[in-house]
Amino acid sequence: DAEWLVQELLDRDISIEQMSEPLSSKYRLKQGNYRYLPIDDYVALLGWAAKYLDCPHLGLELAANLHQSAIGIYGYLVGNSPTLGALLSAAEHYQSIFMRGMEWRMREVGTMCEIQWRIFRPYCEGTRQDIELTLAFLVQMLRRKTGNHLTLEKAGFTHPFVEPLQPYTDAFGCEVLFEQATNSVLIDRSYLNLPLNDVDPKLLRILKQQADTLLAKWKSESSLVDKARFLIATSLEDDSGGVERLSQQLNITSRTLNRWFTRAGTNYKSLREEVLLEAAQQALIYSNASITLIAGKLGYSESSAFVRAFKRLTGYTPNGYRKTFATTSDDASLNGGIDTLLSHELE
Repeated sequence: DAEWLVQELLDRDISIEQMSEPLSSKYRLKQGNYRYLPIDDYVALLGWAAKYLDCPHLGLELAANLHQSAIGIYGYLVGNSPTLGALLSAAEHYQSIFMRGMEWRMREVGTMCEIQWRIFRPYCEGTRQDIELTLAFLVQMLRRKTGNHLTLEKAGFTHPFVEPLQPYTDAFGCEVLFEQATNSVLIDRSYLNLPLNDVDPKLLRILKQQADTLLAKWKSESSLVDKARFLIATSLEDDSGGVERLSQQLNITSRTLNRWFTRAGTNYKSLREEVLLEAAQQALIYSNASITLIAGKLGYSESSAFVRAFKRLTGYTPNGYRKTFATTSDDASLNGGIDTLLSHELE
């Protein structure tokens, strides 16, 4: 739902015609139908607006005044959860029916809970703005729903720091780190039991019934995409045949497979690139394998091509990424070998 963003920009005296300039599907805005934008157009518009307004922290500014109603039914569904933990669980559980190419992930580590946000697009100004906006929006919503009884332990971003620091301090009220392994905020697990304000249990039951029906339908429709992802991940070295071979493995026509990809908001090239990137990142962080070996296992005939592709997608060279994010923990050893790591890291 991009209506909130378009309205915010209209309020800043940017016309629909101007907003249409950076979009690939310009007709959507020119016809006045701006409730939905494909993810690439949304990212392009957000990045363009930040530059047009000369506002390097536009995402943080927008988050400060954004209400849960801006994200439609999804906002009401999670916002009427009884506790903070239930809200986070609902956000993760139902996200697949409300968004594509982005995801929440909640991970409990010891006494802490890490809330991650990922957007599956190459780094650019628009993705940076979205990441900062989304995490800041989550924090302000949680504070409002808990009566401001929430203190963050830490906030982290994968992208570099953009001056000044004050907007980050205002938004998160804690230590903010950059060039980290994940885009996330860290809270104490005890907060998960906090009751939330302004909830409507009756409305929540109705929304959950509707969402559960949609989710069941989505899961049945997305199963082919999940299977395609798995098949891609288990044959990274060989891309011969492309979507034709993949459709044969799934026992469907390539036209049908492409239709499933479209429904899921992706395509063969993007899905394979996403799988390759995640496999490369995991291999760089959790193994000592050479760049040449990793490139070969990912199907690159020359490591230089892998280096260029990785830098285009992340902003880092493979060596630079490894130096920044590599771990030395025991469970990060190569163990079963690079084949196991690259084949099953998406499990």
